[in-house]
Amino acid sequence: TGEKPHKTLHFNKAPSSNTCPYYRYAAAKHWRSGMDWGGVQANKPIKLNDIVCTSNGAWDSCQFSTNHDCAHNEDVFLTCQDFVLVSESGLLVTSHQAEGLLLYNDGTVSGFGFNDVIATAICREMGYHAVHTWRTGHVFESEQSDRSVSLGNVTCNSEVWSECQASQDVTDLSHDGDVLLACEFAPDCLDEAGKGYLEGDVHPDPVNSARICTCTSDTSFSCACPASNLACPGGSSRWTDETSCRSTCVKDPGHCYSSGDPHYRTFDGKYYDFHGTCTYQAASCDDFTVHLKNIDLYGRAPR
Repeated sequence: TGEKPHKTLHFNKAPSSNTCPYYRYAAAKHWRSGMDWGGVQANKPIKLNDIVCTSNGAWDSCQFSTNHDCAHNEDVFLTCQDFVLVSESGLLVTSHQAEGLLLYNDGTVSGFGFNDVIATAICREMGYHAVHTWRTGHVFESEQSDRSVSLGNVTCNSEVWSECQASQDVTDLSHDGDVLLACEFAPDCLDEAGKGYLEGDVHPDPVNSARICTCTSDTSFSCACPASNLACPGGSSRWTDETSCRSTCVKDPGHCYSSGDPHYRTFDGKYYDFHGTCTYQAASCDDFTVHLKNIDLYGRAPR
């Protein structure tokens, strides 16, 4: 791998995945922007801007502008990699725990002598945290048959690719031993059983199976009832019991008051005057009750 300065204002995963194959690398490993090379950058013109790509791995799908209003602190540094995973249809595989055919410089990798240490080293070389699963076999038909075996006899002293050795003189190896690999990112959250989840992943609440827990950006779980599709008529709203997660329609909140000589507004919005001289129950809820009492002040109407 190696960094190549490359300029665009709106650079992201898609352009990076398309630029590396243009230089005959398998895929992008990571990218960043900055003014790190001083005069080397300052003495070069800015050539490309606003790159937009519609598919991974094909520079022909990208559009860009040669005009710009940028500065060199937005220059892109791109690190490409020799390894990549592809699906049975030849598309790049970049998802968490998704299996793909392992390629090295567009050829397959022989699994002769392959083990978990080698698999972990390759996953980390591709920017993942660890290996999820790996196996060997001629599974992807034409995606394997149409390629040559480009790497084999891999050995690793540790789970770092720089500590590995391999042979590229492997023309005598068959595709029956090709490696299919699934890698995983470092977990953002861990549940009580130690199982890892990425940000945005969901799973049932272990305390209350009716609720759903979501891994959040602060490495913790946020648990709540799943959204209800219950539709409520006018004048009412949906209410969800946070324990059972059952939803029902309840009447919208109402307001009542008493004022002046003596004027009343009820919960259902009706207005009237009432001049009785007793004590009256205005409202109640469970063991809470509000009473009103009209009294005659200075011989005027009861209030």
